[in-house]
Amino acid sequence: MEISAQDKVASLAIGGHNVFFTGAAGTGKTTLVKKLSSLLTQKTAVTSTTGISSSLYENSKTIHSFAGIRDARGNPEAILEHISEQSSVVARWRETDTLIIDEMSMLSRRTFELLNFVGQKMRNNASPFGGLQVIGCGDFLQLPPVPSHYDNGDFCFTSPLWNTVFPHTVVLDEVFRQRDQAFVDTLHCVAWGDLSGGTVEQLSQLTTPLNPADHGLQYIPRIYAQNLDVDYYNMDKLHHLDGHTHMKHYKAEDSGSKKLLNESLVVQEHLYLKVNAPVMLLYNLTDSLKNGMTGTVTGFSDSGYPVVHFPQVGTEEVISPRLWTVPSPDNTNKVLASRRQVPLKLSWPLQCISLKG
Repeated sequence: MEISAQDKVASLAIGGHNVFFTGAAGTGKTTLVKKLSSLLTQKTAVTSTTGISSSLYENSKTIHSFAGIRDARGNPEAILEHISEQSSVVARWRETDTLIIDEMSMLSRRTFELLNFVGQKMRNNASPFGGLQVIGCGDFLQLPPVPSHYDNGDFCFTSPLWNTVFPHTVVLDEVFRQRDQAFVDTLHCVAWGDLSGGTVEQLSQLTTPLNPADHGLQYIPRIYAQNLDVDYYNMDKLHHLDGHTHMKHYKAEDSGSKKLLNESLVVQEHLYLKVNAPVMLLYNLTDSLKNGMTGTVTGFSDSGYPVVHFPQVGTEEVISPRLWTVPSPDNTNKVLASRRQVPLKLSWPLQCISLKG
């Protein structure tokens, strides 16, 4: 009897091997990560590249938080020095036996190699990741790494380390989430950029107007490829949201190059909000309130800051300004620019980041 892809991954993981597994949406990657975390008896850390995806797992952190690398800016030696001063982070590196990293499509080559460097130094072991068992998961046809002035945004699998860290790769090829094979085939073609006549015809049949209430939604999310279109749609929706409701304007406190700040940061110089506006959190506030979580503005505090209800964690929080810095690529301690702003973004539509050709 042929072993399933999921069983093959589990067998490799239980056997202590490093393994990377991939598959399209709906093939059970998240379910398998949860299963592996329960099967592995040694000290296992489950992480992901984003706060919102790490919230899918119990006691999970972003890989940046687990590793203590913050936003991974600056040179490796300076980052290592910063980590060495944090006893809890040092302990995590030394006491963990297995590291699981989900959503690896968004992990850049630079950050992947930085994690390897830090692992080797923290564990005083020249083996990949300092001898940690590493289990990776992700779909490289989904969101890619985000490039910046200090990171080219190359995929992590382009690193010469990739095949050394992951000698085993398993593809999950059975879609469990969707049983309409024609639709599954269409999604596969779109993912690979194969817009044949049949694919276009299938997609054209999905243009029937949707009623948000039929799906338990207040509105149907839209996806745009450019921030300019996202911002225009957000402001249009905000303008028409209970037109007489007072609009709050938050202007960032900036220092340094505006161009550098706007290119490097997601948080915007100008933020406009109203009560009932949907927003996305842009900062890891606590272990439960993470970057990427969505909520709704329910009011404004006495200090003037927005109060946001986050349904995922069932809490309301006053969101006060936070500070972002853009350090020099060569020296983490040299700040090129900074921005202090309320860490929120209007979130009626979503931005779709296109793959690099």
